[in-house]
Amino acid sequence: MYSRSFFDLDGHGWQVMWMDPAAAEKGPEAFAVSAQETGTPAA
Repeated sequence: MYSRSFFDLDGHGWQVMWMDPAAAEKGPEAFAVSAQETGTPAA
């Protein structure tokens, strides 16, 4: 999962988040195991 937050020039706070749908469906442990098996770096 990635997230960033910032304030714009008017002082409004913004937060942007992204999560890999496959990781959300499998759960963190299963996704980490499958990423290690395929050689894909787990975020």
